[in-house]
Amino acid sequence: MSSRSMTAKRRTTKDQARLRELEELARAMGAVVRYDDVRGSTRSSGGICRVRDAWWIIVDRRMAPRERATMLERQLDRLRQRLERAGEVERMERKGSAAAGGAGEPASRASA
Repeated sequence: MSSRSMTAKRRTTKDQARLRELEELARAMGAVVRYDDVRGSTRSSGGICRVRDAWWIIVDRRMAPRERATMLERQLDRLRQRLERAGEVERMERKGSAAAGGAGEPASRASA
């Protein structure tokens, strides 16, 4: 085996390991990762969407492992931002509720 093909094989193995790490991170964040053919009128190679109560990250399965990992990283970043914004909205709603006299809050929290 040539040194060039050994290097490519090592790179592919590293890329696949990175991809597995990212898939685990996605699961820990509550997202479903799906690999599928992403064809159509757009040039998209994947994306993120919410289906009922679950976040889905869809990645084009025709991509090489390194490209899949890059796409998955990008989508996890978007998911993190959305979750942070959602948390901020929830905090703002709680503050608004407390300022309005604590409607919907336990009495001990409304007076605190």
